[in-house]
Amino acid sequence: MSNHCIFRLKDITKTFRNNEYLRFVEKVSIPQAQFTLITGDSGVGKSTFINLLSLIDQADNNNPDSELQFTPESSQKIDYFQLYRKDSRFWTRLFNEQCAKIRRQYFGFLPQMGYLLNTFSIQENLSLVALLRDAPNNIDTTKEILATVGFDREELDKKINFSTGQLSGGQAQRVALARAIFHYPKVIFVDEPTTYLDKTRMKTAMEVLTNAVFSKHCTVVIVTHEYEQLVNLLCEAKPDLLINKLTLERQAKDSDVHLIYESYEGK
Repeated sequence: MSNHCIFRLKDITKTFRNNEYLRFVEKVSIPQAQFTLITGDSGVGKSTFINLLSLIDQADNNNPDSELQFTPESSQKIDYFQLYRKDSRFWTRLFNEQCAKIRRQYFGFLPQMGYLLNTFSIQENLSLVALLRDAPNNIDTTKEILATVGFDREELDKKINFSTGQLSGGQAQRVALARAIFHYPKVIFVDEPTTYLDKTRMKTAMEVLTNAVFSKHCTVVIVTHEYEQLVNLLCEAKPDLLINKLTLERQAKDSDVHLIYESYEGK
């Protein structure tokens, strides 16, 4: 596995419209091509944390000591605070376009509710990812990815052109997983998978994500309240798996969030 760190961050703050804030204090590096599981109590800032990493949200830009860097390749570093400090009359539009380009090129997302386009077919939902990434796409690629997440050939022949609104909950979840790994992005962000996947589908999802890490060198960042359950499923898929645990802790609502980083090697 690579020793390269794909994210580096230190002392970043997010202030909200009601003037409440979250300040993530410690310096942390997230390794490439490994699993990092983010845990912590409800309300501690787990979703905010991954939103800052994935450029869905923006950190405050008033601390010269803050660091937030994404390094997709050893020779390429993207400094988020350099993006924040662009000086232009069209700053907001240009910033949003730059962030969208980075997300399209490097990130895959598996949100809690899936958020498929329900009036689009299965094939169209996946083809849209290829279109946004300017990547090659054909029906064989789509079927290969769908087979990876548990669709059999008979299902695919029947349902590839169904709108995702016509699918069962389990089928829609598999399509959302296929979309997240489509063309195997550098980083796959997964938000609370145990809230919407049953045990069987959880096992399949963890096997798929483990393959993405080991065969395609993806980095997987998972927010979870069920750390032990996920560790057990991941270790079933890959017994000698190295899992990184990032715990977010906050003593009070107006106190800093501390980042506690540990690594665990499966048996």
